Amino acid sequence: MNAMYLHRKIDDFLKAWKKNKNRLPLIVRGAMQVGKTTSVLRFAKANYSNVIYIDFASDKYSYILSNGFDVDSIVKAITFINPEFCFQPSNTILVFDNVQYCPDILTSLKSFKFDGRYDVVCIGTIYSSCYAAISSISVGYKQDVILHSLDFEEFLWSKGYRKTIACDLLNHLVSIKPLTNDLLLVFNQLFYEFCLLGGRPSAVVAFLKTNSINTAIDLQIKILQAFENECFKFSGTIDPKKLVSVYSSVPIQLSKTNKKFQYRVLNKNARARDYQTSVDWLVSSLMFCKSESLQYLELPLKGNTDPSKFKLYYSDTSLLMSSFDEESKTRFRVNRDFSIKNGALVENIVAEALFKQNLNLYYFKKENSSLNVDFLLRTQNELVPVDVKVVNKNSKVLSTLVGLNSGYTDIKRAIKIGSSNIDFKNNIHYIPLFCSFLIKDYLATLK
Repeated sequence: MNAMYLHRKIDDFLKAWKKNKNRLPLIVRGAMQVGKTTSVLRFAKANYSNVIYIDFASDKYSYILSNGFDVDSIVKAITFINPEFCFQPSNTILVFDNVQYCPDILTSLKSFKFDGRYDVVCIGTIYSSCYAAISSISVGYKQDVILHSLDFEEFLWSKGYRKTIACDLLNHLVSIKPLTNDLLLVFNQLFYEFCLLGGRPSAVVAFLKTNSINTAIDLQIKILQAFENECFKFSGTIDPKKLVSVYSSVPIQLSKTNKKFQYRVLNKNARARDYQTSVDWLVSSLMFCKSESLQYLELPLKGNTDPSKFKLYYSDTSLLMSSFDEESKTRFRVNRDFSIKNGALVENIVAEALFKQNLNLYYFKKENSSLNVDFLLRTQNELVPVDVKVVNKNSKVLSTLVGLNSGYTDIKRAIKIGSSNIDFKNNIHYIPLFCSFLIKDYLATLK
């Protein structure tokens, strides 16, 4: 029986890459088990007569660079190992998988680009420690793309919804047309399932076949265990125990009322200088995303951050859920309580959605004040504060920021994400939580 394939947004990206006559060698980055290999190999087999698949997780191909980084030397070394591989110019793609085991292969991409006979796709999680070991990464001769776990739109596709579903929901947002109660119930149920399962394709496929979340829960636990092993395997010069200490503290950090990452949670003597490289490594793993603290509520955003203040979120909220205590898990699974852990769950859900839209994450907390903004986005000319609350009530913070005499000249409107239906009043856009995946497209419509 053929394995079920979930259509992904990267499918169209890969097709467009292939059509580009000036295409560069491609690096597909992503956290573990998000479907990188499955998507790339499916594309490769459908578009090339010859697919040369090299998995560096096996020692079998660990020495293919021993005679140099030029194309002929690499091809020769590969054919010595597997003579059945056929290298036909213009109709052959080399897929280098798990390149974190052999990061030096990225140095060869410049040679492949100049040679031009074969297309190349590299797959892996490129930890910051891997880049440190490479003398050259072919800057200017490669293209990078990040594959995340499924977002809610892709999950809807897996449930049989047409690709027009995002456009339909976006039209509701733009025209400020509330959804019917029946549609709200349907999408809230689907989003609840998505949050339980997470975006790992294997978990979603298992659920579609069995309607049971047990496989997803088991997978989430295994991913966290495997990631801890990655910390020790690819830490480079970074102390792996510090990596584990930082990532293990994230659920605790997010469960605080003030979700700012605090080193003293690790231990009372912890200092930023001792753990900053660990934080950077975790962000490079794409298992986590970082939100930076703005110093002022004004544009521009770059150069307006305080490097000493930040938040860390999981890039897949289901992994955060797996890290919670059993009581909190039960409250969500049984009671659908999105407010657990001082709003850690719902805030991470929105952070994940924004991150998967390739939006930079920012927040603001005014010292000695209740002024606290969960996320800050921007249009071409405006700063847009975002408040995330499960309960359906007015946001005092947003009302203050968009008030006529607020003094924040770059803020004209705000977004409240929560349980309410689509609405717009007093310069605040009310957006249901399940529509978070549309925020970037929605911002693009604002004038």
